[in-house]
Amino acid sequence: CDSTATLNLTVLNESTSTTTVSVCAASLPYIWNGTSYNSAGLYIYHTTNATGCDSVATLNLTILNATSSNAAVVNVCRSSLPYTWNGNNYNATGVYVYHTTNTAGCDSTATLDLTVNDITTSITAIKVCDAQMPYSWNGHTYTAPGTYNVTLVNYVGCDSAATLQLSTVVPVTQSTTITGCNSVFYNGQTYTSSTTLQQTIPSSGGCDSVYIVTKLNVTNEEFAVTMSAIPNPPASGELVTISTSSATPYSVISWEPSDRFASQNAITQQLVADSNMQILVTAKSINGCIAKVLFDLKVKKPSDFWMPNAFTPNGDGSNDYFSAYGTTIKQGLLRIYNQWGQLIYETTDIKGGWDGKYKGVPQPVGVYAYVVFAEMYNGTSVTDKGFLNLIR
Repeated sequence: CDSTATLNLTVLNESTSTTTVSVCAASLPYIWNGTSYNSAGLYIYHTTNATGCDSVATLNLTILNATSSNAAVVNVCRSSLPYTWNGNNYNATGVYVYHTTNTAGCDSTATLDLTVNDITTSITAIKVCDAQMPYSWNGHTYTAPGTYNVTLVNYVGCDSAATLQLSTVVPVTQSTTITGCNSVFYNGQTYTSSTTLQQTIPSSGGCDSVYIVTKLNVTNEEFAVTMSAIPNPPASGELVTISTSSATPYSVISWEPSDRFASQNAITQQLVADSNMQILVTAKSINGCIAKVLFDLKVKKPSDFWMPNAFTPNGDGSNDYFSAYGTTIKQGLLRIYNQWGQLIYETTDIKGGWDGKYKGVPQPVGVYAYVVFAEMYNGTSVTDKGFLNLIR
């Protein structure tokens, strides 16, 4: 018989789902349905749903990156420390990193490149001519030497402490006085009247450095000194006082021979006469003039023997011969020499003497030297030598 069968058919649909996820790159890998993902994209996952049909799940994965900002380069002066950045204080030069969270919830890195600039200092030493004052420096004017400090702004905008050590070349005056009698010879030139000379010596920088002032005092005067002896002539062994004199105030510089005089500056001296000698005195006037005087000191010979220092062989019958004098001369020898040391006369008639001639020719006026040897009637002998003046 008929059999009736009924079908109750139900059609089951597949299921689908979409998951949208955003993660920070620092949180990778992202695990979904047992699978790890490291990059953004759409990922499909197939499985069976509760009814046993296909289930398609879609993952929409977005990777959010960390953000970083360009380094902030900051220069600050030390006087402005501490430097505050992102709520932190910094006191030294360096590179500082600050971490925070950006709007996407990921890491955000900010970098600070901080430079701390110190105050700069400088010292400037300047030497200028005295005539160049006042001196201007960095907008300031100075009228006197000294040390000056100013505060400026350096190239990075910080304080710059500048010091000026200012000095001047002040001329120095060197004065010299030279005194002369009738003339002064100075620097290769002869001056016959008083004058003042000035020379300016500049420094290496061109400033007047030294003023050399030379005063030349020229005194015009006739200065002469005379000399006398008491007694004159003295006997051998007798104490003699020798005096100098002048109409002009003066001082004595020297006596010669120096070994016979204890003081070189005395106006009057004493010595024991033991032989003939020439005494030379050099004197200086109060005005600086120099004079010399030569004095012949003759010592009396024993037995009244003595020799003159001049004669006049002019044929007038008076003092025509140069000879020895004395009443007790027995015999002797007389020799005469000219200026060149040539023997021009010799005789044993020492009381008769020389007539002023050589080989019959009258000799010229001048100074001659003599040496005489004499024997006395009492047996004593005398040797004498000296100079004589031939006068006509």
